[in-house]
Amino acid sequence: MGADKHEEHFIDVEAGYEKRDVNLPAIIGTAVVLLLIVAVSIVILDAYFAATIEGMRGELGFDSTAEVQALRAEDEAHLNAYGKNEETGEYHIPIDKAIELVVKESGN
Repeated sequence: MGADKHEEHFIDVEAGYEKRDVNLPAIIGTAVVLLLIVAVSIVILDAYFAATIEGMRGELGFDSTAEVQALRAEDEAHLNAYGKNEETGEYHIPIDKAIELVVKESGN
């Protein structure tokens, strides 16, 4: 019966709502804990992905960022140049020119 009397103190039946306030310290504490969990998760995931990427570079034979940049430069030069594959006899043209030709042909 003591619990019923305690509840009656906070509930205003005539007004139709409770009179007690929200437990603000509990809400702020919960928010802080959740933010800390998110921050720690981000740090852990960042370290995990950095280690994974480094491991992949080692598996692929790239020891440094300079080698990756050199490979990208070589690919970029190949994409923007005319040439012929001696093994297959196929010709290649710059990618911008190829895009123009495809657009021009699709219009007809």
